[in-house]
Amino acid sequence: TKEYLQTYDHLAVWAREAGLLAAGPVAALRAAAREQPAAAQRVLRRALAFREAVYPVALDVGSVAFAVVAAHTRSTRQAATLARRPDVGGPVACWVLPDDHLEAPVLAAATAVEDLLCSPLSRVVAVCAGRGCGWLFADPRRRRRWCDMAVCGNRAKARRYAGSRRAR
Repeated sequence: TKEYLQTYDHLAVWAREAGLLAAGPVAALRAAAREQPAAAQRVLRRALAFREAVYPVALDVGSVAFAVVAAHTRSTRQAATLARRPDVGGPVACWVLPDDHLEAPVLAAATAVEDLLCSPLSRVVAVCAGRGCGWLFADPRRRRRWCDMAVCGNRAKARRYAGSRRAR
């Protein structure tokens, strides 16, 4: 499969596009990464190692990798602070992660993984059948084959159609 997270910049943009971090902090993180390239590279390596551990854990086949995932979520809990919420009618407080240092994308991803693993959706994680994809997705109805029908599903159908045209 193709590696999409080749630089810290890619990691920060992915975190924004995945809805893990807001655009403003991501712009600041990208600037900070340009000023601290060695630190940004270390964070990228940690993110890739975390992703590699998450994959077998999400598929419930990685007992050794679980310790790595647990360590990341533990460090995320230590970085979070309890903040008072200003809105009336909702919870009084919530956990807030810092979004102003280079670790922010990894911390946000670890929180999302923790949320998934602690939810019923953790039992319905599937691997995309798309050629060269391998992305994971939640499939509660157990009927999907692709992470995204518009991308992987469409490519598979187009390949199948082209193959049937050539066969005729």
